Amino acid sequence: MLRLYKNSRYLHLGSGLYIAAALLSIALGAVTGLETVKESGSPDHYSVDGYLLLVEQTVIAAFVSMMLCREFYYGTVRSKLVMGFGKGQFFIAQLLSSAVTAVELQVLFLIPFGVVTYDKAVSRFQPAVLLKTVFILLASCICITAIMCLLTCLLMRPAKAIVLSLLLLFALYMLGSFADRRLSEPETFLTVEHTVTADGSDQTQEIFHTNDSYISGSVRSVYTLIYELDPVCGIYTAAGLFNSQLFTEDDIKAAPQSNVWHGREFTLYLLGRRNVLPLITLLTAFAAAAVGTAAFRKKNIE
Repeated sequence: MLRLYKNSRYLHLGSGLYIAAALLSIALGAVTGLETVKESGSPDHYSVDGYLLLVEQTVIAAFVSMMLCREFYYGTVRSKLVMGFGKGQFFIAQLLSSAVTAVELQVLFLIPFGVVTYDKAVSRFQPAVLLKTVFILLASCICITAIMCLLTCLLMRPAKAIVLSLLLLFALYMLGSFADRRLSEPETFLTVEHTVTADGSDQTQEIFHTNDSYISGSVRSVYTLIYELDPVCGIYTAAGLFNSQLFTEDDIKAAPQSNVWHGREFTLYLLGRRNVLPLITLLTAFAAAAVGTAAFRKKNIE
């Protein structure tokens, strides 16, 4: 299997697609960093754009799917099986090489992002917390790669595999985004009313309202389960943790429930689960790998 892995890595690194994906990852990292710095309204507020992180994951997923499709298109899969390698060995080797390549592309994204945001943001974060945030992002990347490998190897037809892989990724994006938005709704929200008194002075009044969109109880548990199992939500988690790293849990608990602290309860949830969420994501990746290995062994390779 080591020979299969080395061969797959050689094909990845020697491909023009890899060079294009690497350059695009570097460019996206720089753009995301610039957008993050630009969105800094104050020295204590930074907002990384989670959707740009999703674009990077789409680049990685498309590259993984296209490289696997080349194996089936040029018939190299059958030749490797004729040489005595098992179908399970082939799938695992492809999965490992794709995961390593995906991590490489993600790191190429993070390097320019870190350089651009270092002075105003990254340098102020605790190294341990920052590493956990990066680990969550890499775990999500590996899980998405495993799912792309599973779908591509089961379909085997290049055009259909690429299209359906990206459609599945888009569906996971939409599901994760919906769960993220629903869980981020605060229980109350604040409005400020300005009135002019009889003597002509300006008077302001803060009014708290119950948020009808807030979910609780068993419904919230269902959305939380979706959030934890959807690998794309690791991207939202990484973005949320990055945006809240300048604050401690006590800061967030003591903050007024206003629009500035939108989703305070959900932010506290992310802080409390930041050690568990990447492990759940990696378990999902292992599950996808196990299903893919078992299913691909039964495929008829013509």
